[in-house]
Amino acid sequence: MIKTSVEFRNISDLTVILIAKNRDTNLQYCLKSIACNTQVPPVILVDYGSDKPISVPEYPFVKVIRVNNKEFHKAHACNVGLRNVKTKYTCFTDVDEVFSPNFFEKLYKSVSSAPNLYIKCCTYGIHRTQMDKIPITPDEVSTNYDALLSFALSLSTHLFGDGCCHCTTTEWFVTHRGFDEGFNGWGFEDSFMSGLAISTGLKTAWLHNQ
Repeated sequence: MIKTSVEFRNISDLTVILIAKNRDTNLQYCLKSIACNTQVPPVILVDYGSDKPISVPEYPFVKVIRVNNKEFHKAHACNVGLRNVKTKYTCFTDVDEVFSPNFFEKLYKSVSSAPNLYIKCCTYGIHRTQMDKIPITPDEVSTNYDALLSFALSLSTHLFGDGCCHCTTTEWFVTHRGFDEGFNGWGFEDSFMSGLAISTGLKTAWLHNQ
């Protein structure tokens, strides 16, 4: 069990932004996996209209920002998070992700290794209809992450996704005014951001290939 007395090894130059609305189970797995990382970044969690306001005092590295909009608007939620970032680098990711124990240490080393990098990462998927078959509980992520990965691989060995990780300097995100809020709901705002990064001269680097 992760307790508030745990001394986290922090990454002070990278902020992670998560967006959630009524994804309690996914969020439990996600936050547990971040807390168990070899390096733990500060997290801004934008609670975008959950029926029950999110409260996670057991994770002192998480700042929750509540937005009471009823209609989910991911681009707007991301920009709410971005306005609260104070670090050099920002990573937008997803509460559906369960991160390997060295993920954020590796991410930080990658994004800070050279200028003009835009770091992305594909993921293995577990469909929502398979959630009740996951072999470990959120509390077991720290000791048995490999069992979860093996389960995902048993369903598909295909890596996919464009919005699982978008990371570069906070200055670049701010300069380009964050995510385009012309995209309602969710689904294409991540791909558009990737295209913008490339068009402005950033070099894409894929974390899962490193």
